[in-house]
Amino acid sequence: MTPRNASNPASASTYAGFYLRNNLNCNGAVPSPGPYDLCPDIIQSNAAIPNAQSTLSTQQSWAQAYSTDPTLAQTNYYYVRGINGAAASVTSQVYLYYTPAQLILFPTLWKNNMLSTSKGLDCVNVQADAGHIDVGDDAFVWKNTPIPADGSTYYNFIAQVNGVDNSNPIPSVTSWLDMSNLLTQNLGFGFRNTSYIDGSAQNWYRRMMLEVPQSMEQAQQLIISLSATGFVGATVGLLADMFGSNQQPIMMLPSQIKQDGATTSITIPVEPGFSTSLLIECWNGPGQTPAPGSSITVTADYLVPNNQLAQAAGLGLINSSRNRSLHQTVGVGPQAVAMLGAASFVVANATPPSSS
Repeated sequence: MTPRNASNPASASTYAGFYLRNNLNCNGAVPSPGPYDLCPDIIQSNAAIPNAQSTLSTQQSWAQAYSTDPTLAQTNYYYVRGINGAAASVTSQVYLYYTPAQLILFPTLWKNNMLSTSKGLDCVNVQADAGHIDVGDDAFVWKNTPIPADGSTYYNFIAQVNGVDNSNPIPSVTSWLDMSNLLTQNLGFGFRNTSYIDGSAQNWYRRMMLEVPQSMEQAQQLIISLSATGFVGATVGLLADMFGSNQQPIMMLPSQIKQDGATTSITIPVEPGFSTSLLIECWNGPGQTPAPGSSITVTADYLVPNNQLAQAAGLGLINSSRNRSLHQTVGVGPQAVAMLGAASFVVANATPPSSS
């Protein structure tokens, strides 16, 4: 297979291998500055794209994030692309997984939900020279995509680049730092936790789960935050269907968004096996229509205890700018935090890739 088209638009990549971007601005630097839930290299289409390798590896396509929302009850085609950050050509295999909506994408929730290709294989092949883009040599096919029990629930997608020598397997995640490390440090995994919404809707809501595997370490404190861009004047709230282990409700009462970037957060205790459904609901103001690309994001951060600070710092998991942001906006600090997951709800603006 011949590597396709473009050179790396940001040649200062430091990830030594074929990688997936966690957002459009990702240039391969590790640790990545985030955001981590917007992988633009997982692409949905309602039909097979005859020239997918050339169509999806142009500079114009590379700069675009397409929808991953499946067309429910129908067959969907998914393509995965990436770029080679190594100094020599590489050959790798790419896998694609899904899960009903989750805030934190622990591997136990998705590793058994593998999609197969149109040829019935578990993976697609990629091959690229240094600094070049390539698209998997086949599409992943999801036949008769199930309709979630609650129509407000969406799907997450996780792509994995694994060398032919199994150099990047799905890791065992048994601690909060393990999860943060997978999300923020390993560009061999691409996380897409995005749901597109209709900006003209007066009211919309989505549900997602917060499920903590039983194998996780002891009870810890998480920060759940909500921030918005392009929704000034709208009212938004968040509510869980279970109480926290402290017998307190998990909720953010509906409040009006006063300015872009405004953040609201709550701190909750969670323990192994904890599970709750989170409902986020938004009401647009009278005559208000958020512009395409406007977004509301829910994030989960780990309050790093003092006895784990050295380990977290050594792994590059403590993001000083996020620490400052949370301290300034919601008064969290001076305790360090490590990112665990995020979910973004974006006003639709992306056009589907051409299948003609």
